[in-house]
Amino acid sequence: MTSTRQVNGNFEVGVRFVFVSGSKGGGALKSTLDLADRLANRDHDVTVLHRVESTDRFKYLYRRTINLAVHVGKVVPAGGRALEWLGARPGRQPTLSGSQNRGASRWASVLVQNALPEVLARQRPDIVVVNGVDPVAWQRVMGFCRGFEIPVALYIREEATLYYATVKKYWPDVLLANSHGLASEAQRHGIAATMIPSVVTLENSMTATSRERVLFVNPVVGNGLETAYGIAMHCTDLQFVFQESWLLPPDERAALLRRVASLTNVEFRDRVEDVRQVYRDANILLVPTLTNTRPRVVLEAQANGIPVIASDFASLQETVGAGGLLVAADAPVADWVSALRASLASNRYDQLCQAASLNAMRPDVNPETIVTNFERAMSVAVESHV
Repeated sequence: MTSTRQVNGNFEVGVRFVFVSGSKGGGALKSTLDLADRLANRDHDVTVLHRVESTDRFKYLYRRTINLAVHVGKVVPAGGRALEWLGARPGRQPTLSGSQNRGASRWASVLVQNALPEVLARQRPDIVVVNGVDPVAWQRVMGFCRGFEIPVALYIREEATLYYATVKKYWPDVLLANSHGLASEAQRHGIAATMIPSVVTLENSMTATSRERVLFVNPVVGNGLETAYGIAMHCTDLQFVFQESWLLPPDERAALLRRVASLTNVEFRDRVEDVRQVYRDANILLVPTLTNTRPRVVLEAQANGIPVIASDFASLQETVGAGGLLVAADAPVADWVSALRASLASNRYDQLCQAASLNAMRPDVNPETIVTNFERAMSVAVESHV
């Protein structure tokens, strides 16, 4: 393990980080990569292991194998262990998914928990930082890290992940949350969490917008697809964009395209690598999410002076600020329509645009400040473990 010393609570020498992300794309993975690259630029040795998409058949067979391992293991322990061994085979060898010449090393696997032992043995990290994995993956990750005697940080970016931290057997060494709302929710469970916002590199998303269309990013059910679709149905005089963020499964994509085709005022756009293209003609960003989360698209939009209309969860309240309007997540579509109309009114829109730009410039979302605070939180965990 790397010898570490602290100066004002931060690392004085490089530390080996391994990030494990259960996300195959979208804002969570982008923020993980942004943070990892900035840490690498501070002379830390950083590796990111993230998930890539697998087929529906593979997912089904894997779930069946894991479920059978649990049930069979209760009756025939040897049989359960054999099924566990079988479930640990796929994805053991990660594949290179990004350049190792600049920033963090990037590796990918269909099952990050199966690839982790290879990465741990190769990298011998000082700490492992986990986000976005499912319960089975979390248990396996914790088991491997304990076997290697490596401390673990759980980085919560969505409310569902809080469940992992409440199971005492699998408590992480340090708990991070990317919003005060999620940190407060953890506190209600009796667990202390350090609030570290997600890193968002705004330089990659800045553009001039023609302000012609209402934007809805990542059109999936959990992000409020039904609400966004209902708003578009009731506002036929407005133009909408449903922007793909991570690649949708073929059947889900086909169903969405059929629905969108029935509305002449909605355009579906394929995923793009250049984030600036997402905001090139947006006038409002819709975030009718059904969960307490802090999506990076809010900050990206506001940095371009685009107001946001979002669900009134605690994490979004602190993120949107004065640069938009909040609506109850379970409110009828009519309430969302009213908020959209109000925000676009000429006497209000310019004020919201200015407030959005100012909100995106606040000190607590500055990437370098976030990385420094992240280093400080990690130094405590590493030094305590040593």
